[in-house]
Amino acid sequence: MADKTQETHPEVTALASGAILSNYQRLRIEHVCQRLGLVSISYLWQASQLPLLERMLACGMEVILVKVAGVGLGIDLVGKNLREVMPLLRRLVSSLLTLSEVWVDGRNRAMGVTQQVKEVNTRPSL
Repeated sequence: MADKTQETHPEVTALASGAILSNYQRLRIEHVCQRLGLVSISYLWQASQLPLLERMLACGMEVILVKVAGVGLGIDLVGKNLREVMPLLRRLVSSLLTLSEVWVDGRNRAMGVTQQVKEVNTRPSL
């Protein structure tokens, strides 16, 4: 797609992506940019996740979860709106002792909690 855009709009010099924490995604985009002679721009790279989710909602984005992964996040969250899930995410962030990060992939399609927890016996409910 980027190469066809370049043909139609030769003035294009950069590609902006929504890569946030996925090195795989960021590197794939950078390789495409290198091949096409474009600059890769990742404004959201390594952004703090919970504030980013809050900003997404504040600007009116409608985000539907299509995949979840992590302690405290079950398959029942798939299909739910991010706005519905935010209370759970806030509780997870504030209650899990060794929380590493809450993340959304750069395509705003997946979210999860990655952590190292000694004991997690129950999943918080919405």
